[in-house]
Amino acid sequence: MNYPPINKEEIQKNLASTSPVKNIVVLETTESTMNDARKLNDEITLVVAEEQRATHGRFNRAYFADNNGGGIYMTLSLAPHKRFEELPQYTILAAVAVRGAIEKLTGISTDIKWVNDIYLNEKKFCGILTEAISNPATQTLDRILIGIGLNFAIQQFPEEIQHKATSLFMKKTPNITRNELIAEIWNQFFKWEAKDFLAEYRKHSFVLGKLVSFEQAGKVLSGVAEDITETGELVVNVAGELHTLYSGEISLKSIENKKLR
Repeated sequence: MNYPPINKEEIQKNLASTSPVKNIVVLETTESTMNDARKLNDEITLVVAEEQRATHGRFNRAYFADNNGGGIYMTLSLAPHKRFEELPQYTILAAVAVRGAIEKLTGISTDIKWVNDIYLNEKKFCGILTEAISNPATQTLDRILIGIGLNFAIQQFPEEIQHKATSLFMKKTPNITRNELIAEIWNQFFKWEAKDFLAEYRKHSFVLGKLVSFEQAGKVLSGVAEDITETGELVVNVAGELHTLYSGEISLKSIENKKLR
């Protein structure tokens, strides 16, 4: 199925008048928008590609990318020049922005899986990857790269991931364009930047209150996800002992969670 192409002017038209995103680069094809963004100067710039060949997420895991107009592949380059503790939790902020943009434009309600995935009907359709480039001389973060890969209207996935992957518009015709969604994601991003986006993140987390498993110190542990801290860590209660996860992968224990419902 053919969808309207990514278009710089259409994205700009749908950005808020106050948006700091003034520079937009649209590519027909690229290895990675994240790699392209690393080469940019200090200005805030959005890089978007119709086709992305070298897709990867956290832990350098590969993921499926559609090259027929069914996906959104983009990276926003920021130049904060601030210390780490002065900056917001960008991955969490981006997740709130994606979820908010989708609900505003389509009415579709989605869920957030700690820390960087967006789910629809218990299947993943969006992943977020954030990287920081530091300046040792000033001890500041001079560049922040926020990469988003979103299955917009991919209709067919490889058999090995069909059980866990989906699209925003899987079996129906999209009622919005990718250009509109791209713009609204960044509208939401800068809207929430000065607000309590962590409360919104917690509100729409489908991990909190669920049984999860994770690896720590070489052991696989299971417990109930109880909270997300002010700095974005996940707190898990394992047999009465609280474990704080700063990063890593968690798995939902689906059988036990069905019993909790």
